[in-house]
Amino acid sequence: AAAASLARLLLATHSDGNALQLHLLEAEEGGNACLDGSPFGYYIAQNASSSDWVIDIDGGGWCDSAQSCVSRISGSSRLASSTTWALVGSGSGITSGIPEDNPEYHTYNRVRFPYCDGSSFTSHREQPLRVQTGSGNVTLLHMRGWNNLRAAVASLQQNHGMSTVNNLI
Repeated sequence: AAAASLARLLLATHSDGNALQLHLLEAEEGGNACLDGSPFGYYIAQNASSSDWVIDIDGGGWCDSAQSCVSRISGSSRLASSTTWALVGSGSGITSGIPEDNPEYHTYNRVRFPYCDGSSFTSHREQPLRVQTGSGNVTLLHMRGWNNLRAAVASLQQNHGMSTVNNLI
């Protein structure tokens, strides 16, 4: 019954012109990782007849200390982990597939990069930062924002045909 419900959900959202499908990267592909170590990914709706692309990069506010990053992880925040992301998202603004909402770009290949690194895609640390919490536990912070951005673009090129681009917004 659960599989049938999931199949109906996916079929319904697949026919929705505004739906964006989640594509998670392989763990460590291109050095990617959300703050909690879960894999980074992106939402995409492809138009096979278009070589135009629009990519929207979510904001989320920076962690201003190691402890604030730990708090994001312990709070199961979508800003720190991909484990809470939905399989299907809706486009909005420049990623909307609805012509009335997005007259300029609704026919483009539409991509949204969710936020989960705590640094607006700028951090680059090879090894996780070990942070001792007040309870004596150790939390690992994966600071890989720059890697996430690079790995996602490489995935779009390799897996979704973004190697030929006419316009990129």
